[in-house]
Amino acid sequence: MRCEACGYPLQGLETSDHCPECGRPVAASVPSARPGTPWQHRPSISSWARTLWAVTRHPAHTFSSLRITPVLPRTFLLVNLFLASFLLVDPWSGVLVGDPARAAYSLPLPFNYLLRAAVLAAQVALVAILPYLLCLAAEGFMRLRGVHPTTARHICTLASCIFIPAAALPLLGLALSYTLHRFGGPSVAAFMGRTLHLSPTSPPIAVSTIIAAATISLGFAIGAWITFARFRTGFITCRYALPVNHVQFESH
Repeated sequence: MRCEACGYPLQGLETSDHCPECGRPVAASVPSARPGTPWQHRPSISSWARTLWAVTRHPAHTFSSLRITPVLPRTFLLVNLFLASFLLVDPWSGVLVGDPARAAYSLPLPFNYLLRAAVLAAQVALVAILPYLLCLAAEGFMRLRGVHPTTARHICTLASCIFIPAAALPLLGLALSYTLHRFGGPSVAAFMGRTLHLSPTSPPIAVSTIIAAATISLGFAIGAWITFARFRTGFITCRYALPVNHVQFESH
């Protein structure tokens, strides 16, 4: 077992001792000392929301309380992946050219809703693979840096909830662009309705399209930065943590 603050080996020390390197109590580095997140205490919609808020608002404290157990909270991971994927896909489903959901508009009720729901579900499932691959890549990096495999999985599972606000930011950018165009007044509407030629050979592009692309891109950039920051916080906070069933220390 290592000190969770500095990584100093604590073998041979009693739980009443302190880390010789940084002075942190040995008892604070015992795996069972971690209280667990709200979701780990009692999985529910309420505890999921409180865990999401805690990771977003107080990441270091939340990761320091993460209880590393042999059982991985897979339901928590799946909810985060699919909800974030839904936020990314839903605004564009049936809008882009070539989207199969566009064919649903020509069908009678209730077949149009069934087809759109089926296409949306398939699109959400496909897009959810991307954040899952990101979790696998982050887990692999942490394991290469010496993090216990179980600990790395728990870090990535808890950090996955940040995908949801990160996925919502581009949607907020799109909503902001629409709000400016719709409720900004005649002068704003006239400005956003203008067209620009980015080059002599390029087709004209509306200012509203440029602003929408800029706000959505900004949302993606901020979301990517937040995601990276939360995974990094989890790695720094928990890199020396061990599962609760791991051999903790050796007493003289």
